[in-house]
Amino acid sequence: MSEVVCTWRRAQKDLDATAQEAASIFEAMQRVHPTFNEWFHKGFSRADADRIFETSVDALRTEVEKGQIGDPDLGCSIAAWSPAEPGRSISLNLNVAPEWRTCNTVNLRLQSGLPDGPLPFDEDVCLELFESLIDTIRPDRAIWTCHAWKSSLYGPFEKSAGWLTYVAHPFDTDQLPKSATHRPLADGTLITAAKTPELVTVEDLEVIRTATAPA
Repeated sequence: MSEVVCTWRRAQKDLDATAQEAASIFEAMQRVHPTFNEWFHKGFSRADADRIFETSVDALRTEVEKGQIGDPDLGCSIAAWSPAEPGRSISLNLNVAPEWRTCNTVNLRLQSGLPDGPLPFDEDVCLELFESLIDTIRPDRAIWTCHAWKSSLYGPFEKSAGWLTYVAHPFDTDQLPKSATHRPLADGTLITAAKTPELVTVEDLEVIRTATAPA
């Protein structure tokens, strides 16, 4: 299993703007690959799980209005799974108050054999997907990770690193490991830890995480 995770903290929006943000995230994925065109509800019952999940602004506004356990500081939580790949799912926590202990998060879980096996798509498609989400969301940080790296690094996603790591804030690129490359993207920098995911080491990810830690 691999995961694309975007995290950010931002002033809260109204419901319409939040629904538009959610719709734009789904559109960003759909522009990259048709497999992201269809989603089902992720629910606690089979009836819920077999309902088509609509990604239009109007449909997502209904999801946004549900909020999260009655606390406006928590924003809203949206989850869906893919009938094309039942192991694929997405969860969005949006419109979280910036001072809250958790942050806004998009977590896209993809079937793959990382760290040693194949990527879920061709490498160029994976890069396009990652960049499309960053261009749309403008997160503080985004990572392409997997269970093995995640469990080795510990810590929250908003301070982590992966095969691909994007950070919006400036940092000293000289502190990156020699295996890593970097280039400008959106408001920040995209770091590739190694030429291919199987060459990524936890030690290098720890160096990247430390080098890109917010001041």
